[in-house]
Amino acid sequence: MSNFDVLATNQFSGVGVQGSVLGGYDMIFPRGYYLAAEADLNLSSAEYLLTNDELQRGNFAKSYFTIGSSLGLSVLPGFALTPTTLLYGRLGYANGGLKIVEGADPSIQNGNQRVSGISYGFGIRHALQPSWILMIDCRQINYQAFKSYTADAQVEKYTQIQPNTAQVMVGLLYHWV
Repeated sequence: MSNFDVLATNQFSGVGVQGSVLGGYDMIFPRGYYLAAEADLNLSSAEYLLTNDELQRGNFAKSYFTIGSSLGLSVLPGFALTPTTLLYGRLGYANGGLKIVEGADPSIQNGNQRVSGISYGFGIRHALQPSWILMIDCRQINYQAFKSYTADAQVEKYTQIQPNTAQVMVGLLYHWV
């Protein structure tokens, strides 16, 4: 029996719907500097394609994963472009419920586990009214890598999987003044 390693890659953009609940605290400092701390809870149906090209055995099967729910904490530094418009960056921690669904690829096993990751991105917020804010947020989450192991009569295979997600969210925020 031989063994070899396989690297599974994934598409950054998934297909699905996501809903989020955000809560936090923000301040605008003199000269327009902005700083916020934010916690979020996300529910998602997005599916991300995993590609596992195995040249040795000619297997080019596809699998997918989902991050059905996640929790996050972020810091958002930024700058007020106008009195009603903010541009900000995002850096934070995320913890998500990863579910892998094996397609026709036997080297990736079905599984569920919690994974941690780093969240980063940018966004813009514009006050429509003093308490209602339109938000457009773009973020990427790089989750921790893990290995999947399978074996058959001919080969043992270790596949390293590095789940990554990219999200664009448009939302309406209520700001208590």
